[in-house]
Amino acid sequence: MGWPVAYNFSPDIVEIPAYMKEILPTRVYQLLTLTVEAAETCYSEHIDLEYMYETRFRHMFDLSDWEAYYANWKLIERILDYDPQQHIDPVTGLPVKLPRNSLNLLPAYKYDWHKFDYEWLDAHDEYFRGPRRAWDSAKDYFEEVLMDAEMSHEDGRVAFMWWARYVTEMEEWEDVDDEMWVPSWDEVVEELTNLVKERVDVGEDWELEMFVDDEDD
Repeated sequence: MGWPVAYNFSPDIVEIPAYMKEILPTRVYQLLTLTVEAAETCYSEHIDLEYMYETRFRHMFDLSDWEAYYANWKLIERILDYDPQQHIDPVTGLPVKLPRNSLNLLPAYKYDWHKFDYEWLDAHDEYFRGPRRAWDSAKDYFEEVLMDAEMSHEDGRVAFMWWARYVTEMEEWEDVDDEMWVPSWDEVVEELTNLVKERVDVGEDWELEMFVDDEDD
């Protein structure tokens, strides 16, 4: 399957080195290949979930007018990609924010956010019940088998050293799983508002405009 490019993995760690086949008993090596396959499958699903999480701001606005929605999203992308710390005024030495006249966001629309929230929870639960649980179980089982494997002291030391590095490498994306919780509507509004204030010259009193209709709760 291979590893989608998103994290800077060390190739000598995420790929099973040839010497592991030489030092591990055949059954243990076969189990290792299945364990690594479980990790790759889980990681691929993690990337899909992470991408879904990163699109959360897209679902804060009305989709009925596609042209206006697209222009609005491109503006949000510009704000997300802009770092004032990378744009320093040569005279004042202060970070330069985007000008206020560049900001023309649509009113935030709660209805589409509710739909996204339901879809996210389904995808999140499916991920943890499926590939993440499979990887966690495979990882724990392989470690138990490795501890009981009949090998020389030196072969065991080398095998455990590689396995420990492999598990540590996987923690880079595993830890992100615990951070990917879609916020409530009020929280995501506050999150986007703070980003705008941080990167656009709007002043501290700026607030995101809300779309209100008779059915909005």
